[in-house]
Amino acid sequence: MTQKGRVKRVAEFIREEIAKLLIDGIKDPRLGFVSVMGVKMSKDLRYANVYVSLYGDEKQRKGSLVALQNSTGWVKSMIGQNLHLRYIPDIRFFPDDSLDRVYAMEEVFNKIHQGKAEQPFIHLDLATTIEEILSAQRIMITTHERPDGDAIGSLLGLWYWLETQKKEVIPLIAKPVPKMYSFLPRANQIYFLEDEKLPQIDVDTVVVLDVSSLNRIGEVSENIKPSHKVVVLDHHETIEANGLMGFIDSSYAACGEIIAEIFINTETPFTEESATCLYVAQTTDTGGYRYSNTTSRSHRIASALLETQFDIEEVNTKIFDTKTIPQFELLKRILNHTRIEGHGKISYSYLTQKDFEQVGATLEDCHNLVDFLRDIEGVTVGILFTEMSPEKTKVSLRSRKEFNSGEFLTQYGGGGHRCAAGGTLNLQLEKAKSELIKEIEKELNKIKK
Repeated sequence: MTQKGRVKRVAEFIREEIAKLLIDGIKDPRLGFVSVMGVKMSKDLRYANVYVSLYGDEKQRKGSLVALQNSTGWVKSMIGQNLHLRYIPDIRFFPDDSLDRVYAMEEVFNKIHQGKAEQPFIHLDLATTIEEILSAQRIMITTHERPDGDAIGSLLGLWYWLETQKKEVIPLIAKPVPKMYSFLPRANQIYFLEDEKLPQIDVDTVVVLDVSSLNRIGEVSENIKPSHKVVVLDHHETIEANGLMGFIDSSYAACGEIIAEIFINTETPFTEESATCLYVAQTTDTGGYRYSNTTSRSHRIASALLETQFDIEEVNTKIFDTKTIPQFELLKRILNHTRIEGHGKISYSYLTQKDFEQVGATLEDCHNLVDFLRDIEGVTVGILFTEMSPEKTKVSLRSRKEFNSGEFLTQYGGGGHRCAAGGTLNLQLEKAKSELIKEIEKELNKIKK
Protein backbone atom coordinates (compact mmCIF):
# COMPACT_ATOMS: atom_id res chain seq x y z
CA MET A 1 0.00 0.00 0.00
CA THR A 2 1.27 3.47 -0.88
CA GLN A 3 1.87 6.10 1.83
CA LYS A 4 -1.05 8.12 0.45
CA GLY A 5 -3.33 5.09 0.73
CA ARG A 6 -2.13 4.41 4.29
CA VAL A 7 -2.85 8.00 5.36
CA LYS A 8 -6.35 7.78 3.87
CA ARG A 9 -7.03 4.45 5.60
CA VAL A 10 -5.92 5.75 9.02
CA ALA A 11 -8.02 8.89 8.58
CA GLU A 12 -11.13 6.85 7.80
CA PHE A 13 -10.50 4.57 10.80
CA ILE A 14 -10.20 7.56 13.12
CA ARG A 15 -13.38 9.10 11.67
CA GLU A 16 -15.34 5.93 12.39
CA GLU A 17 -13.93 5.54 15.90
CA ILE A 18 -14.70 9.13 16.88
CA ALA A 19 -18.22 8.83 15.47
CA LYS A 20 -18.77 5.86 17.81
CA LEU A 21 -17.34 7.74 20.79
CA LEU A 22 -19.65 10.67 20.13
CA ILE A 23 -22.64 8.39 20.52
CA ASP A 24 -21.86 6.76 23.85
CA GLY A 25 -18.34 7.65 24.97
CA ILE A 26 -17.90 11.35 25.75
CA LYS A 27 -19.96 12.21 28.84
CA ASP A 28 -19.32 15.95 29.00
CA PRO A 29 -22.71 17.63 29.57
CA ARG A 30 -21.68 20.53 27.30
CA LEU A 31 -21.53 18.20 24.29
CA GLY A 32 -24.54 18.65 22.06
CA PHE A 33 -25.38 17.11 18.70
CA VAL A 34 -22.18 16.73 16.66
CA SER A 35 -21.38 14.85 13.48
CA VAL A 36 -17.94 14.05 12.07
CA MET A 37 -17.58 15.45 8.56
CA GLY A 38 -14.05 14.29 7.84
CA VAL A 39 -10.51 13.69 9.10
CA LYS A 40 -7.35 15.10 7.57
CA MET A 41 -4.10 13.39 8.56
CA SER A 42 -0.61 14.86 8.49
CA LYS A 43 1.68 12.99 6.12
CA ASP A 44 3.70 11.52 9.01
CA LEU A 45 0.47 10.38 10.75
CA ARG A 46 1.35 12.42 13.85
CA TYR A 47 -1.76 14.64 13.74
CA ALA A 48 -5.42 14.07 12.91
CA ASN A 49 -7.49 17.19 12.26
CA VAL A 50 -11.09 16.18 12.86
CA TYR A 51 -13.70 18.42 11.21
CA VAL A 52 -17.12 18.38 12.84
CA SER A 53 -20.52 19.97 12.29
CA LEU A 54 -21.87 21.59 15.43
CA TYR A 55 -25.59 22.11 15.89
CA GLY A 56 -27.74 24.31 18.11
CA ASP A 57 -27.53 27.99 18.96
CA GLU A 58 -24.20 29.81 19.30
CA LYS A 59 -23.83 28.98 22.99
CA GLN A 60 -24.52 25.28 22.39
CA ARG A 61 -22.06 25.11 19.49
CA LYS A 62 -19.34 26.74 21.56
CA GLY A 63 -20.02 24.38 24.44
CA SER A 64 -19.74 21.37 22.16
CA LEU A 65 -16.41 22.51 20.74
CA VAL A 66 -14.98 23.18 24.22
CA ALA A 67 -16.13 19.70 25.31
CA LEU A 68 -14.44 18.12 22.30
CA GLN A 69 -11.19 20.02 22.85
CA ASN A 70 -11.09 18.97 26.50
CA SER A 71 -11.62 15.31 25.56
CA THR A 72 -8.71 15.04 23.10
CA GLY A 73 -6.42 13.14 25.47
CA TRP A 74 -9.07 10.56 26.32
CA VAL A 75 -10.15 10.20 22.67
CA LYS A 76 -6.53 9.60 21.67
CA SER A 77 -6.13 6.88 24.32
CA MET A 78 -9.34 5.12 23.22
CA ILE A 79 -8.32 5.18 19.56
CA GLY A 80 -4.90 3.86 20.55
CA GLN A 81 -6.48 0.66 21.87
CA ASN A 82 -7.45 -0.37 18.34
CA LEU A 83 -5.04 1.54 16.10
CA HIS A 84 -1.82 -0.43 15.76
CA LEU A 85 0.72 2.31 15.08
CA ARG A 86 3.99 3.10 16.83
CA TYR A 87 2.75 6.63 17.56
CA ILE A 88 -0.92 7.36 18.07
CA PRO A 89 -1.89 10.58 16.26
CA ASP A 90 -2.75 13.66 18.31
CA ILE A 91 -6.41 14.55 17.87
CA ARG A 92 -7.43 18.14 17.09
CA PHE A 93 -11.07 19.15 16.61
CA PHE A 94 -12.13 21.92 14.23
CA PRO A 95 -15.57 23.10 13.19
CA ASP A 96 -16.52 22.26 9.63
CA ASP A 97 -15.59 25.13 7.30
CA SER A 98 -19.22 25.93 6.64
CA LEU A 99 -19.78 26.63 10.32
CA ASP A 100 -16.40 28.13 11.15
CA ARG A 101 -17.59 31.56 10.06
CA VAL A 102 -20.42 31.55 12.59
CA TYR A 103 -18.19 32.49 15.50
CA ALA A 104 -14.59 33.35 16.18
CA MET A 105 -12.34 30.42 17.05
CA GLU A 106 -10.21 32.62 19.28
CA GLU A 107 -13.13 33.10 21.64
CA VAL A 108 -13.55 29.36 22.01
CA PHE A 109 -9.88 28.73 22.70
CA ASN A 110 -9.81 31.61 25.17
CA LYS A 111 -12.64 29.89 27.01
CA ILE A 112 -10.62 26.67 27.13
CA HIS A 113 -7.59 28.52 28.50
CA GLN A 114 -9.78 30.34 31.02
CA GLY A 115 -11.23 27.06 32.23
CA LYS A 116 -7.75 25.67 32.79
CA ALA A 117 -6.62 28.86 34.53
CA GLU A 118 -9.32 28.41 37.16
CA GLN A 119 -7.89 25.04 38.19
CA PRO A 120 -5.16 24.66 40.85
CA PHE A 121 -1.59 23.84 39.92
CA ILE A 122 -1.11 20.06 39.88
CA HIS A 123 1.96 19.12 41.93
CA LEU A 124 3.83 16.03 40.74
CA ASP A 125 6.84 14.40 42.30
CA LEU A 126 10.04 14.41 40.28
CA ALA A 127 9.75 10.77 39.16
CA THR A 128 6.22 11.33 37.80
CA THR A 129 7.29 14.55 36.12
CA ILE A 130 10.12 12.71 34.38
CA GLU A 131 7.60 10.10 33.19
CA GLU A 132 5.34 12.84 31.80
CA ILE A 133 8.25 14.29 29.84
CA LEU A 134 9.40 10.89 28.60
CA SER A 135 5.89 10.09 27.34
CA ALA A 136 6.26 12.94 24.83
CA GLN A 137 8.13 12.76 21.56
CA ARG A 138 8.26 16.32 20.19
CA ILE A 139 9.01 18.85 22.90
CA MET A 140 9.35 22.62 23.02
CA ILE A 141 11.38 23.92 25.98
CA THR A 142 11.14 27.53 27.06
CA THR A 143 11.68 29.86 30.01
CA HIS A 144 10.81 33.30 31.29
CA GLU A 145 11.40 36.65 29.59
CA ARG A 146 14.76 38.35 30.18
CA PRO A 147 16.33 34.98 31.06
CA ASP A 148 19.14 34.82 33.60
CA GLY A 149 21.91 32.26 33.96
CA ASP A 150 19.66 29.73 35.65
CA ALA A 151 17.03 30.00 32.92
CA ILE A 152 19.46 29.66 29.99
CA GLY A 153 21.65 27.06 31.71
CA SER A 154 18.63 24.94 32.66
CA LEU A 155 17.18 25.12 29.17
CA LEU A 156 20.44 24.00 27.58
CA GLY A 157 20.99 21.32 30.21
CA LEU A 158 17.53 19.85 29.68
CA TRP A 159 18.06 19.95 25.93
CA TYR A 160 21.17 17.80 26.28
CA TRP A 161 19.28 15.34 28.50
CA LEU A 162 16.29 15.11 26.14
CA GLU A 163 18.62 14.24 23.28
CA THR A 164 19.96 11.27 25.26
CA GLN A 165 16.32 10.14 25.49
CA LYS A 166 15.91 10.38 21.68
CA LYS A 167 13.42 13.25 21.81
CA GLU A 168 12.87 15.90 19.16
CA VAL A 169 13.46 19.33 20.74
CA ILE A 170 12.66 22.93 19.84
CA PRO A 171 14.34 25.33 22.32
CA LEU A 172 12.51 28.66 22.12
CA ILE A 173 12.63 31.94 24.05
CA ALA A 174 11.10 35.36 23.39
CA LYS A 175 14.31 37.29 22.59
CA PRO A 176 17.86 36.31 21.61
CA VAL A 177 20.09 34.83 24.34
CA PRO A 178 21.69 37.57 26.47
CA LYS A 179 25.26 38.29 25.36
CA MET A 180 26.83 37.27 28.66
CA TYR A 181 25.54 33.70 28.20
CA SER A 182 26.32 33.44 24.49
CA PHE A 183 29.52 31.52 25.29
CA LEU A 184 27.56 28.52 26.56
CA PRO A 185 27.51 25.42 24.36
CA ARG A 186 24.62 25.59 21.85
CA ALA A 187 23.46 28.99 23.10
CA ASN A 188 23.54 30.23 19.51
CA GLN A 189 21.17 27.41 18.54
CA ILE A 190 18.33 28.51 20.82
CA TYR A 191 15.52 29.90 18.69
CA PHE A 192 13.77 33.19 19.43
CA LEU A 193 10.45 34.47 18.12
CA GLU A 194 11.81 36.70 15.36
CA ASP A 195 14.44 34.18 14.32
CA GLU A 196 14.37 33.62 10.57
CA LYS A 197 15.43 30.02 11.18
CA LEU A 198 12.55 29.27 13.60
CA PRO A 199 10.94 26.03 12.41
CA GLN A 200 7.24 25.26 12.48
CA ILE A 201 6.31 24.54 16.08
CA ASP A 202 4.82 21.09 15.63
CA VAL A 203 5.10 19.63 19.14
CA ASP A 204 2.98 17.63 21.56
CA THR A 205 4.51 18.86 24.84
CA VAL A 206 5.89 22.11 26.22
CA VAL A 207 8.32 22.15 29.17
CA VAL A 208 8.47 25.49 30.99
CA LEU A 209 11.59 26.11 33.07
CA ASP A 210 12.40 28.39 36.02
CA VAL A 211 8.88 29.83 36.12
CA SER A 212 5.42 28.35 36.74
CA SER A 213 3.25 30.80 34.81
CA LEU A 214 2.69 31.16 31.08
CA ASN A 215 2.24 34.88 31.70
CA ARG A 216 5.97 35.13 32.39
CA ILE A 217 7.25 33.60 29.14
CA GLY A 218 6.11 36.52 26.98
CA GLU A 219 4.80 36.04 23.47
CA VAL A 220 6.12 32.48 23.40
CA SER A 221 2.83 31.64 25.17
CA GLU A 222 0.99 32.39 21.92
CA ASN A 223 2.55 29.22 20.48
CA ILE A 224 1.07 27.07 23.24
CA LYS A 225 -2.26 25.55 22.28
CA PRO A 226 -4.97 23.94 24.42
CA SER A 227 -4.00 20.57 22.90
CA HIS A 228 -0.41 20.83 24.19
CA LYS A 229 0.63 19.14 27.40
CA VAL A 230 2.49 21.68 29.54
CA VAL A 231 5.00 20.51 32.18
CA VAL A 232 6.66 22.89 34.64
CA LEU A 233 10.06 22.55 36.33
CA ASP A 234 10.65 25.37 38.80
CA HIS A 235 12.11 26.24 42.20
CA HIS A 236 10.37 29.50 43.05
CA GLU A 237 8.00 29.86 45.99
CA THR A 238 5.28 31.82 44.21
CA ILE A 239 2.72 29.53 42.53
CA GLU A 240 -0.56 30.57 40.94
CA ALA A 241 -3.68 28.57 40.15
CA ASN A 242 -3.36 28.00 36.39
CA GLY A 243 -4.20 24.36 35.71
CA LEU A 244 -0.61 23.49 34.79
CA MET A 245 1.28 20.54 36.22
CA GLY A 246 4.83 19.71 37.12
CA PHE A 247 7.53 19.71 39.76
CA ILE A 248 8.09 22.79 41.91
CA ASP A 249 10.37 22.65 44.95
CA SER A 250 11.77 25.80 46.51
CA SER A 251 14.36 23.82 48.48
CA TYR A 252 16.42 23.68 45.28
CA ALA A 253 18.77 26.64 44.95
CA ALA A 254 18.31 26.76 41.18
CA CYS A 255 16.20 25.19 38.48
CA GLY A 256 19.49 23.86 37.13
CA GLU A 257 19.78 21.70 40.25
CA ILE A 258 16.46 20.06 39.34
CA ILE A 259 17.72 19.36 35.82
CA ALA A 260 20.92 17.91 37.32
CA GLU A 261 18.75 15.65 39.51
CA ILE A 262 17.00 14.40 36.36
CA PHE A 263 20.39 13.38 34.93
CA ILE A 264 21.26 11.64 38.21
CA ASN A 265 17.88 9.93 38.70
CA THR A 266 17.90 8.55 35.15
CA GLU A 267 21.56 7.52 35.44
CA THR A 268 22.48 9.78 32.52
CA PRO A 269 26.16 10.81 32.57
CA PHE A 270 26.98 14.51 32.45
CA THR A 271 29.06 15.63 29.52
CA GLU A 272 31.45 18.57 29.65
CA GLU A 273 28.86 20.61 27.72
CA SER A 274 25.83 19.77 29.86
CA ALA A 275 27.84 20.22 33.05
CA THR A 276 29.01 23.67 31.97
CA CYS A 277 25.43 24.78 31.34
CA LEU A 278 24.12 23.40 34.64
CA TYR A 279 27.04 24.85 36.58
CA VAL A 280 26.22 28.32 35.20
CA ALA A 281 22.57 27.78 36.14
CA GLN A 282 23.53 26.86 39.69
CA THR A 283 26.35 29.30 40.36
CA THR A 284 24.45 32.36 39.09
CA ASP A 285 21.43 31.66 41.29
CA THR A 286 23.58 31.00 44.35
CA GLY A 287 25.91 33.96 43.78
CA GLY A 288 28.89 31.67 43.46
CA TYR A 289 27.59 29.53 46.38
CA ARG A 290 27.50 32.57 48.69
CA TYR A 291 23.74 33.11 49.04
CA SER A 292 21.58 31.60 51.79
CA ASN A 293 19.82 29.29 49.29
CA THR A 294 23.05 27.28 48.91
CA THR A 295 22.73 23.81 50.46
CA SER A 296 24.81 20.69 50.89
CA ARG A 297 22.93 19.31 47.88
CA SER A 298 24.17 22.32 45.87
CA HIS A 299 27.76 21.33 46.61
CA ARG A 300 27.15 17.65 45.88
CA ILE A 301 25.70 18.54 42.48
CA ALA A 302 28.56 20.96 41.80
CA SER A 303 31.02 18.19 42.64
CA ALA A 304 29.33 15.84 40.15
CA LEU A 305 29.42 18.53 37.45
CA LEU A 306 33.11 19.25 38.09
CA GLU A 307 33.93 15.59 37.48
CA THR A 308 33.62 16.38 33.76
CA GLN A 309 36.60 18.75 34.13
CA PHE A 310 35.13 21.71 32.28
CA ASP A 311 37.15 24.92 32.59
CA ILE A 312 35.67 26.40 35.77
CA GLU A 313 38.05 29.37 35.85
CA GLU A 314 37.08 30.45 32.35
CA VAL A 315 33.37 30.09 33.12
CA ASN A 316 33.57 32.08 36.37
CA THR A 317 35.60 34.80 34.70
CA LYS A 318 32.94 35.26 32.05
CA ILE A 319 30.07 35.16 34.54
CA PHE A 320 31.40 37.15 37.50
CA ASP A 321 34.55 39.02 36.48
CA THR A 322 33.75 40.54 33.11
CA LYS A 323 31.80 43.74 32.46
CA THR A 324 31.13 45.41 29.13
CA ILE A 325 32.03 49.09 28.77
CA PRO A 326 28.32 50.11 28.71
CA GLN A 327 27.73 47.99 31.81
CA PHE A 328 30.59 49.67 33.62
CA GLU A 329 29.26 53.10 32.62
CA LEU A 330 25.83 52.18 33.99
CA LEU A 331 27.44 51.04 37.26
CA LYS A 332 29.10 54.46 37.61
CA ARG A 333 25.70 56.13 37.25
CA ILE A 334 24.06 53.71 39.70
CA LEU A 335 26.68 54.43 42.35
CA ASN A 336 26.38 58.17 41.73
CA HIS A 337 22.58 58.02 42.15
CA THR A 338 22.64 55.81 45.27
CA ARG A 339 20.75 56.99 48.33
CA ILE A 340 20.29 55.45 51.81
CA GLU A 341 16.88 55.39 53.54
CA GLY A 342 15.11 53.60 56.38
CA HIS A 343 17.75 54.27 59.06
CA GLY A 344 20.43 52.72 56.89
CA LYS A 345 18.44 49.56 56.08
CA ILE A 346 17.46 50.52 52.53
CA SER A 347 19.74 51.57 49.69
CA TYR A 348 18.35 52.45 46.30
CA SER A 349 19.41 53.84 42.98
CA TYR A 350 17.89 54.40 39.55
CA LEU A 351 18.58 54.52 35.85
CA THR A 352 16.68 56.67 33.37
CA GLN A 353 16.16 56.14 29.68
CA LYS A 354 18.59 59.00 29.15
CA ASP A 355 21.29 57.08 31.07
CA PHE A 356 20.97 54.18 28.63
CA GLU A 357 21.05 56.44 25.61
CA GLN A 358 24.13 58.32 26.78
CA VAL A 359 26.29 55.21 27.25
CA GLY A 360 24.79 53.09 24.45
CA ALA A 361 23.55 50.44 26.87
CA THR A 362 20.59 48.06 26.83
CA LEU A 363 18.55 46.57 29.64
CA GLU A 364 20.78 43.50 29.48
CA ASP A 365 23.72 45.61 30.65
CA CYS A 366 21.96 46.12 34.02
CA HIS A 367 22.39 42.46 34.86
CA ASN A 368 23.17 41.99 38.58
CA LEU A 369 24.29 45.60 39.10
CA VAL A 370 21.69 45.82 41.87
CA ASP A 371 23.95 43.51 43.92
CA PHE A 372 26.22 46.46 44.70
CA LEU A 373 23.35 48.18 46.53
CA ARG A 374 22.81 45.29 48.92
CA ASP A 375 26.53 44.99 49.63
CA ILE A 376 26.63 48.26 51.60
CA GLU A 377 27.28 47.68 55.29
CA GLY A 378 24.07 47.66 57.35
CA VAL A 379 21.74 47.48 54.33
CA THR A 380 18.96 44.87 54.37
CA VAL A 381 17.30 45.70 51.03
CA GLY A 382 18.92 47.09 47.87
CA ILE A 383 16.62 48.43 45.13
CA LEU A 384 17.35 49.39 41.54
CA PHE A 385 14.63 51.31 39.69
CA THR A 386 14.96 51.28 35.91
CA GLU A 387 12.83 53.57 33.77
CA MET A 388 11.40 51.51 30.91
CA SER A 389 9.08 54.23 29.58
CA PRO A 390 7.51 57.41 31.00
CA GLU A 391 4.79 55.26 32.62
CA LYS A 392 6.61 52.01 33.35
CA THR A 393 9.41 51.17 35.80
CA LYS A 394 11.32 47.93 36.29
CA VAL A 395 12.25 47.09 39.89
CA SER A 396 15.03 44.75 41.01
CA LEU A 397 15.39 43.80 44.68
CA ARG A 398 18.28 42.16 46.53
CA SER A 399 17.86 41.52 50.25
CA ARG A 400 19.20 39.76 53.30
CA LYS A 401 17.26 36.66 54.32
CA GLU A 402 15.16 38.46 56.95
CA PHE A 403 13.26 40.26 54.15
CA ASN A 404 11.35 38.18 51.58
CA SER A 405 11.81 40.06 48.30
CA GLY A 406 9.83 37.59 46.18
CA GLU A 407 6.82 37.62 48.47
CA PHE A 408 6.88 41.42 48.75
CA LEU A 409 6.81 41.93 44.98
CA THR A 410 3.89 39.55 44.35
CA GLN A 411 1.48 42.36 45.25
CA TYR A 412 2.96 44.32 42.33
CA GLY A 413 2.78 41.44 39.86
CA GLY A 414 6.43 40.49 40.29
CA GLY A 415 8.14 37.70 42.16
CA GLY A 416 11.25 35.60 42.49
CA HIS A 417 13.37 34.34 45.36
CA ARG A 418 13.48 35.34 48.99
CA CYS A 419 16.69 37.32 48.50
CA ALA A 420 16.39 38.25 44.81
CA ALA A 421 13.27 39.31 42.94
CA GLY A 422 12.00 41.61 40.25
CA GLY A 423 8.94 43.03 38.57
CA THR A 424 7.63 45.77 36.32
CA LEU A 425 5.30 48.47 37.66
CA ASN A 426 2.95 50.61 35.61
CA LEU A 427 4.17 53.69 37.45
CA GLN A 428 6.36 56.67 36.65
CA LEU A 429 9.90 56.38 37.97
CA GLU A 430 9.49 58.93 40.77
CA LYS A 431 6.17 57.48 41.89
CA ALA A 432 7.57 53.94 41.87
CA LYS A 433 10.51 55.05 44.01
CA SER A 434 8.27 56.83 46.50
CA GLU A 435 5.73 54.02 46.85
CA LEU A 436 8.08 51.06 47.12
CA ILE A 437 10.56 52.66 49.50
CA LYS A 438 7.68 53.60 51.81
CA GLU A 439 6.18 50.08 51.70
CA ILE A 440 9.53 48.34 52.19
CA GLU A 441 10.27 50.57 55.18
CA LYS A 442 6.92 49.52 56.70
CA GLU A 443 7.80 45.84 56.25
CA LEU A 444 11.22 46.32 57.81
CA ASN A 445 9.64 48.05 60.81
CA LYS A 446 7.40 45.00 61.29
CA ILE A 447 10.47 42.75 61.30
CA LYS A 448 12.12 44.89 63.98
CA LYS A 449 9.05 44.49 66.19
